[in-house]
Amino acid sequence: MKSVLAGVSLAALVGAAASADVTYSFTNQTWTGFNFDEAFAAGTLTGSLTGASINVTLNASTSFTYGDDLCIYVGPNPIATGGALQVGGFSNLNASQRVFWPNGGSSAPGTTSVGTVSVLPINFSGTASDLTV
Repeated sequence: MKSVLAGVSLAALVGAAASADVTYSFTNQTWTGFNFDEAFAAGTLTGSLTGASINVTLNASTSFTYGDDLCIYVGPNPIATGGALQVGGFSNLNASQRVFWPNGGSSAPGTTSVGTVSVLPINFSGTASDLTV
């Protein structure tokens, strides 16, 4: 499975006293199945993750990869199934919370996945014992 996505901004609400957005952006990125980038290492965030937003365009696809297959996964490092949160993605990683993007269910080039989802809060303390995003 391989897909190429362009022009994305994934934002999650994380903040201590006041809400703040953290953003992970990329342009013309290519991934194969179960290929993850570490956006935020354990200990780099503080506050509560309460939602996530996506804004991507699928440029190319093989093996029926869809626009909404892009996944945010919050779990241990190294990556293992059974984490705290999976947003999007086709394959089930058995996270305790799993939500789907509101759209993007097509493999046609030009497919967009745009929207925001809410999740049960996941707390980050800014220490090495935190999960990785």
